[in-house]
Amino acid sequence: MKTRLILLSTLLFPFTGLFGQAEGDTMKIISLDAIQIQGQRSTVERLPPVHNGFLWAGKKNEVINLLYSDASIADKTPRQLFAKVPGVFVYDMDGSGNQTNISTRGLDPHRGWEFNIRKNGVIVNSDVYGYPASHYSMPMEAVEKIELVRGTGALQYGSQFGGMLNYVVKQPDTSKLIGLETINSIGSFGLLSTYNALGGKVGKLQYYAYYSKRVSDGYRENSRSDYDGQGIVLKFLPSSRLILTAELGRSNYIYQIPGPLTDSMFQENPRQATRSRNYFNPEIYVPSLSAEWKIGERSSLYWTASAVLGERRSVQFDKPANVVDAIDPLSLSYATRQVDIDQFNSYTSELRFLQGYSIGKISATLAAGAQYFNNDLHRNQIGKGTSARTRPLFPRPAGAGIFTSKPKTSPFLPKTSSKSRPGSPSPRGPGWRWENQGCRASLPTCRMRRDSQFHRPSFSAFRIERKLPDRRADQRLCGLFAGIPPGDLQGYRAWLDLRGSGQKPGRCQRL
Repeated sequence: MKTRLILLSTLLFPFTGLFGQAEGDTMKIISLDAIQIQGQRSTVERLPPVHNGFLWAGKKNEVINLLYSDASIADKTPRQLFAKVPGVFVYDMDGSGNQTNISTRGLDPHRGWEFNIRKNGVIVNSDVYGYPASHYSMPMEAVEKIELVRGTGALQYGSQFGGMLNYVVKQPDTSKLIGLETINSIGSFGLLSTYNALGGKVGKLQYYAYYSKRVSDGYRENSRSDYDGQGIVLKFLPSSRLILTAELGRSNYIYQIPGPLTDSMFQENPRQATRSRNYFNPEIYVPSLSAEWKIGERSSLYWTASAVLGERRSVQFDKPANVVDAIDPLSLSYATRQVDIDQFNSYTSELRFLQGYSIGKISATLAAGAQYFNNDLHRNQIGKGTSARTRPLFPRPAGAGIFTSKPKTSPFLPKTSSKSRPGSPSPRGPGWRWENQGCRASLPTCRMRRDSQFHRPSFSAFRIERKLPDRRADQRLCGLFAGIPPGDLQGYRAWLDLRGSGQKPGRCQRL
């Protein structure tokens, strides 16, 4: 009996102490406010000192990461894409998202022709040293990041004043045999956009292919846009030191040009159109082959061969805004339109070599290479088109023809060095570049006359004489520009003459 009572009291003792402690607890309860931790991924980064055969140390550059960007990718609005890059000027030529018109340092943004524009390091300028506008239009859904290098970094990649703009295409998911990505968008003003991509890895072969389609009615009347683009990237890795890549890109769009507006027209209705029969249509193919060979631990060799092939076509009733495009009561038809067609056949080959070395505690990198361009531009302009209202089939114009061929070689030798300690300033180094360019041109006499009404005329005469480097021909350009406000009938005439060596130079004549 005594044993049982002791056991019972032992079992009850902890609970009795627990209740007693709860009644006499003097601890204060403190309530903490909720803590919110906010973070933001940076969408603008910097290039490493050495990257893909280029030296970027000490050069002003930005890398725009589109994967984390809040810009409207489907609209392809350059003002949003480059909004966080200071000093970039954007010109919205048509507002359709087909053309990127940007510049830096106060240069002309027209179709980015002050930039050396590339896709995965491959040049896409239509004619680098003749008509350097970039008519190739990539869907931004296919781009992972945009690399922008300004100004004097051009020593390595070309002589463009603006710098270099490189679109880096997305990489496939190498952990899967087949990966699928689809992005579909609906927006204002009749925007319908679809992007579909397929990628993966099969053995030593990596692949990525995409198809993009975008149509829009546009902000203004008669400003419809119809775009489609395709691309495929095949990358073969036979070993850990060698990468072989084959790419093919295509872009094609037809943009209906709504025509110019005067200030009073714009104030009345900025969305109105003065033209319904003007169209612009560039179709560009960019094939390329490249190889990257890591020769040693600090030695690499890069080689690229590419081409830009295609046409830029336009048909327009090219008159001032106050000239109405209407049916002639006598002929009961519209006036004929002007047809202009440029044919691009540009070929490029680049070879680059990188060698890293050390002198004491100073590490350095030497880059050497050579570039070869052969741009063959055929221009057929001021041709007579149809008087129809519908979209044309762009017949070959019978107007003036300009044919140029420009082979060019340019070896370069930039170098950079830096101390090995962390936190050292951005390294810079000397560089050297030499260019040799030849030119052949066939310019049949081009006589252009326009009669326009204007008063208080302002004239600007010009005369340019140029002796081609190979002394095969002398080129002379002369003419007279005139303003076109309303008033008396006036006109002007311009000549483009090319005479071979041993002949008299071309003459400038007045109307």
